[in-house]
Amino acid sequence: MEQLAQVIASRVVNLVLEAIDVDAIVAKVDIDGLVQRVDVDGIVERVDVDRIIDRVDVGKIIDRVDVDAIVRRVDVDAIVRRVDVNAIVSELDIDSLVEKTELGSIIAKSTTGIFTEVLDVIRAQGVGLDDFCARWTNRVLRRPSDALPLGPGMAAIVGSRPLGVHDATATVVHGEPADLLGPAAPPPELTVERQGQYAGAVSRLAAFALDVGASWGLYVGFFALVGFFVQLVSSHTFTLTHHSLLASVALVVWEFLYFAYQWAVAGRTVGMAVLGIRVVEAASGGPINAKQAAVRTVTLPLSIVVVFLGCLGILTNRQRQGWHDRFAGTAVVYAWDARAARLRWLADREVPASRRALPQGADHG
Repeated sequence: MEQLAQVIASRVVNLVLEAIDVDAIVAKVDIDGLVQRVDVDGIVERVDVDRIIDRVDVGKIIDRVDVDAIVRRVDVDAIVRRVDVNAIVSELDIDSLVEKTELGSIIAKSTTGIFTEVLDVIRAQGVGLDDFCARWTNRVLRRPSDALPLGPGMAAIVGSRPLGVHDATATVVHGEPADLLGPAAPPPELTVERQGQYAGAVSRLAAFALDVGASWGLYVGFFALVGFFVQLVSSHTFTLTHHSLLASVALVVWEFLYFAYQWAVAGRTVGMAVLGIRVVEAASGGPINAKQAAVRTVTLPLSIVVVFLGCLGILTNRQRQGWHDRFAGTAVVYAWDARAARLRWLADREVPASRRALPQGADHG
């Protein structure tokens, strides 16, 4: 009887299931109403997330990840193109970075030395003297102190004021306007911005004086060497005093080659390199060509021979051009490595006062 009952029940259940239309039942179920009645927050609160995480085997997941396949699917070029490098660089505070790290000291140690420190001082003092002369020239000419442009195509600005010649009342020391005081070397943070601006009269005059001395020394040394070899080979004495015409012609040719060659190749002579100035094309600020170098060299004596009247424009006109600059279409600008000097200056500021050298005679106790 029991087995018969089980067989009958099984047959009845199968018949009932076959008779039920599941699709019809599902169609009649109000899913939206059912979902609305579910308390999702209650379910989430009852889920033990920490316990689930503890049961997750992260190592196995990582082992199953194909990193190479992911990397291959990454479009690196597209990512790089979307990175605004200029915006990133503009947000960097280089001065703060140098001051807060040892970067300044590293750069200073790699670039410093007695010679570079001497050049920093010479160039900075030259800029200070240039500005001093420019201030007094503007006063004599009754010209605004900012009347001189900053350089061919340049617009260097510190804050909202152009660099270059300082205002007559910009600084007062002990009750006297700044332009009545003696020249002072501008701090390195300003001289960095001077690159590309028209160079002043003092720096140019000092560079020319160095070039005259260097060219004359090389000229005399060369003919001394020639005289030595002539005497060594033929036992005859050869001196420039005995060949004045040859000496004059040779001097003219040598001076032309000395200046024209260096200006054409590098845009600067030895003296200009020491003072940190360069000859550039007046309109664009680019390098000059061989023709301009030759014209500038030939017309340079014209600026000097008339009691230096041809050089007066270096003090008075807007582009600080002498006659030889106007003839050749050139200008002279500051072009020394002021940024390296600035880093050396910042690195020097990082040295604690206790580690700096004490003045002679100071108590070391």
